[in-house]
Amino acid sequence: MTTDAVAQRAEVSKTSIYRRWHTKSDLVVAAIEEVIRPVTIPDLGSFAAEVRYLLDIRMQQWADPSNALVLQAFIGAAASDEVIRRSFESWTATQRNGARAMVERGIARGDVAAGWKPENVVTMLAAPTMFRAIIEEAPPDQSLVDDIAAVIVSAVSRPPQALS
Repeated sequence: MTTDAVAQRAEVSKTSIYRRWHTKSDLVVAAIEEVIRPVTIPDLGSFAAEVRYLLDIRMQQWADPSNALVLQAFIGAAASDEVIRRSFESWTATQRNGARAMVERGIARGDVAAGWKPENVVTMLAAPTMFRAIIEEAPPDQSLVDDIAAVIVSAVSRPPQALS
């Protein structure tokens, strides 16, 4: 992801790009925030309903294969640029906040059993759709979303247990 490539694809000059985004980091962050926006999950009364709400939005966001390309570029840029890495960390924290609040509501309501770490549940919710979009290079479909929701809602309704 170079500024030259972005300018060429947008059919504008590199100067036009830098007028709006002063650094490459600003440009990369703006691109990812545009395509994969943080989700505020309303209190729908049950963890199951809220999981479906979140996963349906994520499925829609990943429906466009170019969104996966933008995230791949963001991850790649973060690996080699400290400023972009800090922006990436901030972006991922913002992405997790809504889901974390949802898990914490689920714990408070008793929909999510005591003992589950909210950050682990958030990771389990995010990983399958991202894996499908980025690694398998296919958009998540309704079948995947249904399976993720069923597995997670069922699993977290009971306390976590180590497999023997």
